Amino acid sequence: MRFTTRTSYGLRFLLRLAKEPKGRLVKLASVAQEEHISCGYLEQIVHALKPLNIFRVARGVNGGYALAVAPAAINLWDVFLRLEGELSLVACLEPGTICERDPICSTKLFWSDFEDHIRNYLGARTLQSILNFNFWRNEHMWDYTQAVHDHFLHPHNAGPMADANAVGEVGSLACGDALRLYLKISQDGKIEKASFETFGCASAIASSSVLTDMIVGMNVEEALKLTNKDIVANLGGLPREKMHCSVMGQEALEAAIRNWRGEPAMPHAQEIGKLVCKCFGVTDAQIIRTIRENNLTTLEEITDYTKAGGACGQCLDEISEILAAELAKRGEKAAVDSPKETAAKPKLTNLERMQKVMAVLASLKLGDGQEVQLVDVDGLKISVKLTSSDTKKLLQDVEQILREKVEDNLVLVEA
Repeated sequence: MRFTTRTSYGLRFLLRLAKEPKGRLVKLASVAQEEHISCGYLEQIVHALKPLNIFRVARGVNGGYALAVAPAAINLWDVFLRLEGELSLVACLEPGTICERDPICSTKLFWSDFEDHIRNYLGARTLQSILNFNFWRNEHMWDYTQAVHDHFLHPHNAGPMADANAVGEVGSLACGDALRLYLKISQDGKIEKASFETFGCASAIASSSVLTDMIVGMNVEEALKLTNKDIVANLGGLPREKMHCSVMGQEALEAAIRNWRGEPAMPHAQEIGKLVCKCFGVTDAQIIRTIRENNLTTLEEITDYTKAGGACGQCLDEISEILAAELAKRGEKAAVDSPKETAAKPKLTNLERMQKVMAVLASLKLGDGQEVQLVDVDGLKISVKLTSSDTKKLLQDVEQILREKVEDNLVLVEA
């Protein structure tokens, strides 16, 4: 399956307009020349997108094209439909098609589900999504070591292990990172084999890969002495914002060994620990342990190592108090005198706010016939397009969720 050049060129044209200052006109011939696209072909693409009413056009010598709406209001699924037509991965799913094998077909549900995933993926993203991807790629690419690159691009011991007798699982797909570590441990406690499955970023994959290399040949008592700092050292370092990936590796190793010993999934301290960060499932015991093992001194470091406080921010007050207590035990003073002051949610830029709003909207579990599309983010004012039998209630419900997960004083309005 491959999307045609109509979609590829169409997105490049839209992105070219989106990067211009608001209202500035761009000539079609200029874009065609810059993007190496036939001007005639580009005219066909623009004509196909015309029903979306996303362009402002001016004729004459100084004329050209500009976006008439914000990039966040241009839905990628709408663009796809205009340029490619209705999605049909296989012939039997084309509208109006009747297949004799339909009652006994063993693959139709699979292809139908596959199509739904594509529709949902594109439907949850806008032109702004692509701009955000490019921004982070160009401006915030992590400075990874060669070891991280190597383990990410060519991970060691990846995949499940059929004869494993110990499995440790940490993290959650809902939180963005998850790791399952498989071990084959001999009767005398020697780790003979190790492999992993992970869902996460390059740092998560690299941390898991290097960990499996490190522990093969160790006995379980040696392995339990490993800390996330050992994983980081073997990778030659990790960006501060990615330290939680190494912590996840350490916790998965401990969980696997507990599993082999027939012990509970979590150590007693964490079992009775109080849940502090509901977004990422982090307890006070985990936070205290990470502070002590890594000599952390700031809230920002705690978030980097555990992810706690990195989403809605409602737990930052409690994390501040935990940090202050730990620093007091070490005879140190917190960076600020008032935990409440530190715990205040940081002021978001409009780009950060838009990214968080888009992520929350994409994760919403809506009822049948309900839909929420982001139209614009103007400071604290979030404009959305709603589809529901009771749009007023849906607006109120979504606004409450956004206030909990993004910022307290956001205002949601129907476009």
